[in-house]
Amino acid sequence: MSEASINDATVVSISEGVLSREAGGDTVLLSLEQERYFSLEGAANRMWELVSESKTTTIGSVLAAMQEEFDVDPEVLQADAFRVFQLLAEQGLVRLG
Repeated sequence: MSEASINDATVVSISEGVLSREAGGDTVLLSLEQERYFSLEGAANRMWELVSESKTTTIGSVLAAMQEEFDVDPEVLQADAFRVFQLLAEQGLVRLG
């Protein structure tokens, strides 16, 4: 799924075989399939937490929760979230649909 086709209604879920742990305020991800580690910090870390809490959610739900927590321009937040979820999907860490 390209970044252009991601929207607020896009469902996001954590891929199977991905483990996560909080480490010093960041999140460390392990892809068992790729045998690779990844690290998330800042807003990307919070996005991961929100998806982890529900297992499957929409990007719009993540954006709504973050908008309540952070004083950020909604368009900037949306663009950043689309980019983060696209990158996570490209690495096989989440599924978008």
